[in-house]
Amino acid sequence: MSDKCTRCQKSVFPAEKPVKIVGAVFHESCFRCKQCNAKLTLKIVKTGGGDVYCESHDPARFAKNA
Repeated sequence: MSDKCTRCQKSVFPAEKPVKIVGAVFHESCFRCKQCNAKLTLKIVKTGGGDVYCESHDPARFAKNA
């Protein structure tokens, strides 16, 4: 049995080198900022609302400014 990609909901197999973060798994090609579609890495990923974002679109950053 395989996991489902959080972004596209298709099966993710170990051979595809999935990106795993707390509570989510992504195809490498789906591991992109929800807002601007920038490619992400584990070093620059920000999470919020069950999705992933780049530093520029970090939901926590906007919540502090609201």
